[in-house]
Amino acid sequence: PCFALLLGAVMLFMRTVFKRPVDRDQYFNAIGVSIMTLAFVAVTIAVTLPFICAPNPNGTSSMSSDPGIVCWRGEHVGIAAFGVIGILVYPVGIASCAAWATAQYPKRISTGGGMTLVRRYR
Repeated sequence: PCFALLLGAVMLFMRTVFKRPVDRDQYFNAIGVSIMTLAFVAVTIAVTLPFICAPNPNGTSSMSSDPGIVCWRGEHVGIAAFGVIGILVYPVGIASCAAWATAQYPKRISTGGGMTLVRRYR
């Protein structure tokens, strides 16, 4: 909420002082990009945590986030499986959607309603 208010104040400042037109689409786009970037980084870190293992003095390794779990033994295998699924769904899935949108961009622009897409999601 504080970020949204600060961003709104900056955009209002730009509108009044610099006489630069700022509309609602630009405001929501800026907020959405910021929030989604933070969420993307946080979730990506969370799904990769099962694969970050630290060595133990006895020669085994354990998860850095939970030293009580020995890597690649017992319950860690299940946790790692969920980590693989999370990586495929989230970081790889988001990158795939971005690649698809990039590939579709020329076709969308050439249609009559393409400018709405450009204006809203630039």
